[in-house]
Amino acid sequence: MNRKNVLHKVLTDSNEIEAYTIYRRDALIIGPFALLSSILIMVTMRNEARWLYDGMIARWPWLAASIILFLLAGGALFLPSWKKKNRRGIPRLAVVAIVLQYFCASYAYGKAHLPYMIYPNVTIESGFTHPNTFRALFVTYIVGFAILFPGFIYFWRLFMKDRRYLANDEK
Repeated sequence: MNRKNVLHKVLTDSNEIEAYTIYRRDALIIGPFALLSSILIMVTMRNEARWLYDGMIARWPWLAASIILFLLAGGALFLPSWKKKNRRGIPRLAVVAIVLQYFCASYAYGKAHLPYMIYPNVTIESGFTHPNTFRALFVTYIVGFAILFPGFIYFWRLFMKDRRYLANDEK
């Protein structure tokens, strides 16, 4: 099985123990390094970009939630599975916790940048485009979303929910 399908298989009920084993192994190896890296980035940011550091510290509840969700995801890989008696970990909980963790960390980082898009030259106000151009782009995005979204739903149902596809062995 190739690595592209690992997360796909973990999020489904396809009973792919090999995919889950790879996912769990990689998460347990990379996870601590990712947490250590984020801490070191915050330490260096204090000296290199004090304005950004102060903005992120001002949003400490979001950063704390991010760390708690990170630890929950790591812990979920050690909890006993309630569906599979011979398997350790709850992969869905781990994946959902990591998605929420990234959301919290990204929100804190994004809010810390305000009002700058590019410090110190471009602010949100100076970076805005002409209102007519903005409206045209916005309408284009909405139309594109309306065209593409049904296709996403179709492929989700086709590949993520179809038991016949999930049960098919890839050889």
